Amino acid sequence: MAGPSSIDIKPLARSYLESLLNIRQAFRLATSKTVDRHVQLIGETKAKMLANFPEVTKLGCAIITVDETGKRVGEPINLTNTLDNYVEFLLGRNRFLSNFSRRRIVY
Repeated sequence: MAGPSSIDIKPLARSYLESLLNIRQAFRLATSKTVDRHVQLIGETKAKMLANFPEVTKLGCAIITVDETGKRVGEPINLTNTLDNYVEFLLGRNRFLSNFSRRRIVY
């Protein structure tokens, strides 16, 4: 028994991507207050650092894993070259990607 000679996958792909967007958007809404707070904390920390060390012109941002005593475990994960770019990157990446899915493409 042979299958169909062709399958229109565009509606399936569109539905799949829309479902992924809905999940992503729900996640972003659920975490937006936390993200906003962390961006605020990064900005406050940057301001403190620059106030204490005015000769510093660029700040880096990394994730550092620590154990229960506060000692570093493993190597830091560099997130960006500078903190300025990271904050801008976070805001741009996390806030506006859902706008692209709202557009309908007619084939």
